[in-house]
Amino acid sequence: MVEKGNGAGDQSGHKPATDINAFLKSEPFWLAAAFVTGLSVIFMTLVAAANAVFTLTGTELADRVDVIYKLALIGVGVVTFCTVVWRGLISARQADAQRDQIAKLAEQSRASERSNLAGLLQKGAELIAEKDHPARVAAGIASLQAVGEGSEDRYGTQAMEILADYLEGLGSRAFTSPLGKSAINALADITKRTNRWAARTISFSNDPEDYDPEYDFRFSAITGVFEVHYGGGSFLSEEFSAKTTSPTGYRFDRTTFDECEINMRCGQWDRCTFETVKFTVADFRRSTKGTYENCDFSGCSVFAPETFPDLRAGRNWCDPKNPPVFSRGAKDFDWTHKLDTAPTADFIDDDDDGSLFGPSK
Repeated sequence: MVEKGNGAGDQSGHKPATDINAFLKSEPFWLAAAFVTGLSVIFMTLVAAANAVFTLTGTELADRVDVIYKLALIGVGVVTFCTVVWRGLISARQADAQRDQIAKLAEQSRASERSNLAGLLQKGAELIAEKDHPARVAAGIASLQAVGEGSEDRYGTQAMEILADYLEGLGSRAFTSPLGKSAINALADITKRTNRWAARTISFSNDPEDYDPEYDFRFSAITGVFEVHYGGGSFLSEEFSAKTTSPTGYRFDRTTFDECEINMRCGQWDRCTFETVKFTVADFRRSTKGTYENCDFSGCSVFAPETFPDLRAGRNWCDPKNPPVFSRGAKDFDWTHKLDTAPTADFIDDDDDGSLFGPSK
């Protein structure tokens, strides 16, 4: 019984405070307070003034009128205060109502957009599957790109996954057909504009044993997915850097790179051939059984320098005024034991200043 009484006491102790707060935030209370105060001031002012006029004269009357005037001013101030609070409560209520309305409209807009994106995603998936109708596939790619660049991460990622699956389904034709190139560009644009990427690892293979010299097949870099595997094939004048390919990772097997710019930390390079390549970052822990010919390592940032092989046999070189640098700070090293110090004739372009990649900056 005692505990029950204490519980009731606690409840009765908290309830009045809540009631008072609610009462003080009540618009009718402050309106009534202003009304009652105003009437009281008028009534008391009239009564006091009448009493002073009929009972006092001279200096006493003047003093009494002065007192009545000051008290009336105080009353007017109280009325003004109550009125200001009342109007403030009304404004706050209206502002809250507007915020609630805006929030509801925003939620309705988001719900409508989600519904539209879901419908567009479904339609895009249906269109891109109609491989016998190129026009519909193109419409499907455009629809999926619109979803990918939309405001909903979930639908955007799903759209990118559908595009990635479509590309993998095309195989080598993904790099030669107009629709494949459109899908590759769509993935790149979505990633560039939204920083989204598909949780997909896709693979492409073009075995050198099946290579037709009359059919100059080349890969191109795909971005916007978790990882891409390339087997065989070749790349021409592609750039593999953290800026151009992030967050996509790469794995290459028996692939040829010609006149490319490469950061080796962007992928894993197995039995690859590099010809007249400009290396910006070298990490030979990521490369196995590679072949290097006429490659430029000038200014290259080198990781794990103990793994850097002797590449002079392949006529690979660096500018002696701009040698490779160790990633963890400059160190004195004689690069003539690893690289030539001038490009070969095969590397020089007669149209520029002597470097395949233009004048050094």
